[in-house]
Amino acid sequence: MEKTKLFQAPTEPEAPLLSKRRGRIIHISFDESTSTDMPLGTAIHNIEITLGKGGQLARAAGAVAKLIAKEGKSATLKLPSGEVRLISKNCSATVGQVGNVGVNQKSLGRAGSKRWLGKRPVVRGVVMNPVDHPHGGGEGRAPIGRKKTHNPLGLSCTWKKK
Repeated sequence: MEKTKLFQAPTEPEAPLLSKRRGRIIHISFDESTSTDMPLGTAIHNIEITLGKGGQLARAAGAVAKLIAKEGKSATLKLPSGEVRLISKNCSATVGQVGNVGVNQKSLGRAGSKRWLGKRPVVRGVVMNPVDHPHGGGEGRAPIGRKKTHNPLGLSCTWKKK
């Protein structure tokens, strides 16, 4: 029994993607293909690192990598993180950007929805007790009480000159 894999649908670009191969112009569909067929500057996602292992790079919503160079048996990609990486030309990738681009723009509506996703509230050090944070304690709204701000471990948070 084969495993079923689900992926986000890619967003369609404005113009069709054409490539020149052996003197003929061919149309590249949004199916999975190797980087040998793709022209430079192509937006791709769901990229294999190791041949036959399946897509591992640029799979999140809205993610896109760019094919920036092809040399010999390898292709150079610029990943969404900004990392430039070499992969084999025979590794497959899907043309286009991953769909569902605005997923992180959606308002969750209330604090409880954020808690379901594992996001906890952030408590300021000033409102804690002195046993919990260097900024804690005092009567009323007391100042920090030290020259520089500190983290919960007591280390200075301000920028230091080298």
